[in-house]
Amino acid sequence: MQMYKVIMQQLDANLEVITLISPEGLQVDVLPYGATIKSISVKGQSVTLQYPELTEYLNNPFYLGSTIGRYANRIGGGVFELNGQTILLDKGQAEHALHGGAEGFSHRLWQCLRRSDSECVLSYVSPDGENGFPGEVSVMLFIKLTGLQVELFFEAMSDADTVISLTNHCYFNLNAEHSHITDHMLKINAATFLPCDATGLPTGNINAVDNTVFDFRDSALIGAGLAKTDPQLSSARGFDHFFIFAAERDLQEPVAELWSVKSGIKMALFTTQPGLQFYTGNYLSGSLNAQTGLCLEAQHWPDAPNQVHFPSAKLTAGEKYQQRICYQFSFLDA
Repeated sequence: MQMYKVIMQQLDANLEVITLISPEGLQVDVLPYGATIKSISVKGQSVTLQYPELTEYLNNPFYLGSTIGRYANRIGGGVFELNGQTILLDKGQAEHALHGGAEGFSHRLWQCLRRSDSECVLSYVSPDGENGFPGEVSVMLFIKLTGLQVELFFEAMSDADTVISLTNHCYFNLNAEHSHITDHMLKINAATFLPCDATGLPTGNINAVDNTVFDFRDSALIGAGLAKTDPQLSSARGFDHFFIFAAERDLQEPVAELWSVKSGIKMALFTTQPGLQFYTGNYLSGSLNAQTGLCLEAQHWPDAPNQVHFPSAKLTAGEKYQQRICYQFSFLDA
């Protein structure tokens, strides 16, 4: 217990807040702990959920704003095969390895390599075998503000073959009071999605969104979707599903757009990632009410290491992993 208190005191002392600003009115507060985006504010209005107390980020059970790794989302049973070897992951008390296992990148102290008014660079070295993942992986996250957009650049290299999928886990709510997200409009440019079993793990099927509650191609009111009866929504208590982008697409076009008529704020999401997890904050609790924030987690396919017909998530030793996520804000009256 005494050692635990010492560790918590050390982490508490390292809960530094790095504030980035742009002249156009964008502010992003960053915590090196978990490479976490603590908050995003557009012209003084917060558009993300955050904990009331800074020390809550040491536990952060909901991954608010965290960088997720080594592998975003779920790996079934915490086990997979790589190069003919069985890899066992530390998944804690969970049924599957979620967001990197018992304590992933979201619960590690990253180093700030450099910072300026509008940019910072964070780094973390994940040792070989951390949470069971093979290879020592060096990761860098570049966070840059330009105008009213937040750009995230992920880079990683491993000294041994491994699997990797990195993302950010911000919960967005574009209304000032951060009430329920039902009045938000959402568009996702995806024709297919992955249905899940009762534990949230992809079944392996790839379903078309046509004539389903998962069709956001022409934009839809989130509340209208949540109100519909669908077995997939019932088992997840709402949306918590992976949407697949077209293999050939224009990277200059947004893959998703979120807006609120109430606040007049709009967010466009750009990414090089092959899909995103749309999650409506179904399990938020305590100081954060359920479905008061939503996640648009651009990432690799969940459970890809166990699904041979999914695109491979393998990172070969010496190769560089690179992905980009960009949140671009604007106003409807503009």
